[in-house]
Amino acid sequence: MNNFLNKLIRQAAENHANQSITGPENQQLLSSSLVANVQAFKDAFSYPENISLKIRELQNPTIHMELVILFLEGAVETTTIEKHIIEPLLNPSLLLTSYKDISLDILKGTLTTSSGTQLHNFQDCLNSLFSGNTLILFEGFAEVLSIETPGF
Repeated sequence: MNNFLNKLIRQAAENHANQSITGPENQQLLSSSLVANVQAFKDAFSYPENISLKIRELQNPTIHMELVILFLEGAVETTTIEKHIIEPLLNPSLLLTSYKDISLDILKGTLTTSSGTQLHNFQDCLNSLFSGNTLILFEGFAEVLSIETPGF
């Protein structure tokens, strides 16, 4: 398992190093476009050739917002993702108190996980995935939620 994860990390790091990086201290900021952000992760992981990156598209029926969940197969506990992330996000009674900081609102008021953080740059997102975390991306917001879901 460690050899597999090490190979995956090396490959993603090499792919990411070959892309042009902008921003302060070579930290590429995320886009507010969900499609652009998902494509950046696909490119970094050579998806679909590398099938370790798992992508789950969701649509919340109440707030009518597109969400994408990303994680690395073998690095996460999928039961935790299903029970503490996906089920609460698909709950039809999901209510938001603020559309300004939707990710923080979801983190504090919707998800039933023990901890999570907001991320704004691509490299932090990659590091989070490699640590066994699950990312939640939102349409229209240049930030993601990183939720602790390690399975190793």
